[in-house]
Amino acid sequence: MLDERYEIIEFCPHSPIKIFMHKLGLVHKHWHKSIELLLVLEGIIDITVDEVTYTLKSEDILLINANSIHELHAEGAVMIALQIDLSRINQFDQHLEDMIFDCNSCTSDQQDVFNGIRFTIATMIRENAHGAKGSECKNYALSYYLVSELLAQFQVPTTEAIRKQQKHMLRLTRIVKYIEEHYHENFSLSDLAQSE
Repeated sequence: MLDERYEIIEFCPHSPIKIFMHKLGLVHKHWHKSIELLLVLEGIIDITVDEVTYTLKSEDILLINANSIHELHAEGAVMIALQIDLSRINQFDQHLEDMIFDCNSCTSDQQDVFNGIRFTIATMIRENAHGAKGSECKNYALSYYLVSELLAQFQVPTTEAIRKQQKHMLRLTRIVKYIEEHYHENFSLSDLAQSE
């Protein structure tokens, strides 16, 4: 039996992003098909991503790639989480969903490369807090800018080791996608197995 759970992220119909701020303690092992950016506002967070643990403190940023198993431990830390569904913004590159990013400020000596991401997240929070007219359009534009920053600064080649690591998660993702697309039908376990 898997120790991890699959998290279903519900996005608004017209937005490829979901952004929220929360105070946390413990978040058990889970995974999802969207990438997730974390920005720590206050406190210290120990996060384990694919069996590697990092300690994040105030203003640290970490990107969790799609299908990466992760868990968080903290005592009253406050952070912003930004989840991005790359399948909704892949008009320019059909392989965007398959890309891997290495965006982790606590392991980098070049902190200035993270400033564009910090600025974008802060702008999104400000826009959503005020609910100004046109904020949905601005969020959509900012999500494209954010992805362009990730592509320019943090994209890494997909190595054989990464492919091996992702192999089983990709199969689980296909299974979850089949369930999401057919849940309203009366399908059996053999239908699901046949699709695989």
